[in-house]
Amino acid sequence: MTFVRRACVWALQISIRVCHSYNSSLSSRGNMKYFTPDQKHHILIHLQARRKGVNPDDIVHQHGVAGGRRTLNRWLAQWNGTPQSLERKAGSGRPRRLSRAQVTQHLKPRILAANRRAEPIHYPTLLPAITAATGKALLLQTLRQYGKKQRSNYKSSKREALREQEMSVSQP
Repeated sequence: MTFVRRACVWALQISIRVCHSYNSSLSSRGNMKYFTPDQKHHILIHLQARRKGVNPDDIVHQHGVAGGRRTLNRWLAQWNGTPQSLERKAGSGRPRRLSRAQVTQHLKPRILAANRRAEPIHYPTLLPAITAATGKALLLQTLRQYGKKQRSNYKSSKREALREQEMSVSQP
């Protein structure tokens, strides 16, 4: 066995061990797993060094890659043999439906007002008002996600609202 072949076998054995340890540590994160560039790199090395008769779908299943072969093909198209090539690029991904300024201007005041009144936020009734104010069609799920980010400290704002109510009732 030549030195290069031994080195490739050794690298493959290490990558399989590393991927197994990554896979077991990711199992508690829910259905969708996020892979770091190093993890993707090791999976792609495993894919390239696979034995005859080993299907890419087996590798996908072994590592728990959501999206299957399509995800592996996308990673392969991006990969140049280094983990750095698999890093997420700035500006990639789906653009926001509403800008941060629009969320701050139109959604945040309504959420804060509801918190001050100690009322729950009813997004289905809030959706038409936000759509009319911004001029953009939104899904209810998107509005809820923006709202969840705006009320990150909900319990403390609820306590403050109750305190404000008590003070306004006690003052003549």
